[in-house]
Amino acid sequence: MDEPASTPVGKPSTCTGPDPDCGVSDLRGGQGIGSTGSKVRREDEPGGTSYSWSLGRRRSAIGGSYRWERRASASISYRFRGGAVTLFTVKGPRMGKARVEIDGRWVARVDGYSRRFRPDVRHRFSALGGGGHTLTITPLGKKRPTAKGRRVVVDALRWGGKLHRDPGPEAVAWASVSDPAASEGNYVVSDAPGAEATLSFSGTGLSLRAVFGPARGRAQIWLDGGRLRTVDLYAPTRRFVSIRVASGLKHGRHVARVIVLGTRHRASQGVAVTIDRWVVAEGSANHKDRPQARPGKPRNEKKHA
Repeated sequence: MDEPASTPVGKPSTCTGPDPDCGVSDLRGGQGIGSTGSKVRREDEPGGTSYSWSLGRRRSAIGGSYRWERRASASISYRFRGGAVTLFTVKGPRMGKARVEIDGRWVARVDGYSRRFRPDVRHRFSALGGGGHTLTITPLGKKRPTAKGRRVVVDALRWGGKLHRDPGPEAVAWASVSDPAASEGNYVVSDAPGAEATLSFSGTGLSLRAVFGPARGRAQIWLDGGRLRTVDLYAPTRRFVSIRVASGLKHGRHVARVIVLGTRHRASQGVAVTIDRWVVAEGSANHKDRPQARPGKPRNEKKHA
């Protein structure tokens, strides 16, 4: 992929959060996505974007799969009803620590480390009172000295006398990184292969503002069910870059997806993918410029033990 041009502006900035590129110089860039006279509106993070954690496959897991992330401040929340709930996780050499909350109150700190992979690890919480509740799991980005990773896993949930394998979450977030150079003072990041960010929008063009840098990896971009291309966010120095996703679209509703691949340029120190903001163009579409997306479904559900 040809990297979009970028132009340095402003002063070097310092970001804080779960990002290895924090603390290096910031640059910004842009590309046009609208036709002459079209309106452009900004979709800032996190509004309008939905996220997913990586899906790991393993036969011994409940239902053969589980959800996982590893960066501090990422989170996943589930709604349930009743006075008790059981969270099923896994233990293993790559597992780290997480915070568990129910209805915004801290209830447990979970350490997933063990020398061998062990599924069906149960954490039961009771005496919650009737009605609806929200269970939230947040990776702490911490681990034991002997652990090989910081992964946090959700295998299944049980409530109301029923086991829920890979239940649909109420809310999912990637890790947030504070940076004064970002559009709203922060951007989101994930390096979990198969993790997704999805935007539903109405317009004739779309661009994505991301952070390139020495610890960045590759991502696939999909539009309306078709794969457009693979982008490589690696750069020797850190900078913000606007990537044109599409232009000349037929006016109407569209769905864009960014999928973390977990692969990288040979010179990169990591595989992280970042999103600062989306920019949507609204106006008359030039159908000759409409991208030809290859049909098919994203293959983002791989085995990541």
